[in-house]
Amino acid sequence: MVVSSTAGSSLSLLAQAKSQAAPPVDRDEERLCGEIWGTDCSVLIGPPYWSHLGQDGHWHDLARGTNKLQGRPPEVLALLAASTSPTIVTEVAGNPECPPELLAEISPRWPAESDPGVNSYFISMSGNAVQAAVAGNPSCPVGLLRELSGSPGMHVRSSVARNPATPVDVLAGFVKDPNRHVRAALASNLKCPPEILRRLGRSSALLVCGQVVNNPGCPPDVWADYGQSQHANRRQLLARSPHCPAALFGQLAADQDWQTRGHVARNDSCPADILERTAGDSDIRVKAYLAANPSCPPGTLVELSRLKSKTVARELAANRSCPPQLLERLLQHSDEQVRQSAVTNPMLPQHTLAMWQLTHG
Repeated sequence: MVVSSTAGSSLSLLAQAKSQAAPPVDRDEERLCGEIWGTDCSVLIGPPYWSHLGQDGHWHDLARGTNKLQGRPPEVLALLAASTSPTIVTEVAGNPECPPELLAEISPRWPAESDPGVNSYFISMSGNAVQAAVAGNPSCPVGLLRELSGSPGMHVRSSVARNPATPVDVLAGFVKDPNRHVRAALASNLKCPPEILRRLGRSSALLVCGQVVNNPGCPPDVWADYGQSQHANRRQLLARSPHCPAALFGQLAADQDWQTRGHVARNDSCPADILERTAGDSDIRVKAYLAANPSCPPGTLVELSRLKSKTVARELAANRSCPPQLLERLLQHSDEQVRQSAVTNPMLPQHTLAMWQLTHG
């Protein structure tokens, strides 16, 4: 039988899984699969059958910890970790229930190299993907996080920078990382200290700046600086942030740059009273953004529907917060796209939808 009923350490289980011979074809493996999934299955999980695992989707679900794997003994993950498929091992390493000692065993078996490119497909076929999953697991041992922080792989360093379990002194070391994706990952870390966020906020890389203002731990003075920046792209980043302070939303709603005002109009975290004022904007593009905002007050959506604009009407019809009565009116619109968006909107009353289908086929 492939899986022992006796609990043991993940390290010994992984070593056993790597060295064991092909098991006999019997019903033991079927019982393992049936116990987890509640169905009959004759798939073997021991070597030399690992190649089959890469083609069988439910083993990927098992490795991720979905369905009924939660609370299962760690030897199941240890057996999957012995696979030669980087995809399966990546999913094991990313499982939040993967024991720290198993993560420490997985990491050296899949050495990372300089990233072959930003294409996620090629990353997934390398040890970089495995180590990135290890480095991103909240259960990853601190010593291993320190070691992986010096990885040549950008995706691995990004995972360390993003991991809330990474020590502050290690996070500080990423401030000057040459790769902006790593610095952006650092800026997105909810445990990133304010002083580090301030330093990152002065970056010239908009990718990094966007993560800084999107971090709920961003210091208020950084948000204020962005709101007063002479660079429109920085004000736009703040206008898109779900954590932008209400006072700054009001300031940005009157910005001279229409894109900044547009980002305020479509930000579903913007206070309702500011969204109501935005309905009076002189630029129809801003009004179209507002019409698409699910947080826009119903009365304001009705007000926008009076505009002679197909663009605004299309956004209204697709808005899942659009009042049912307004959707019924939009079904009579002259524009076909407006009508199609209205008829597929889940807020359209069922009786109205039934009548529409009856008359329009």
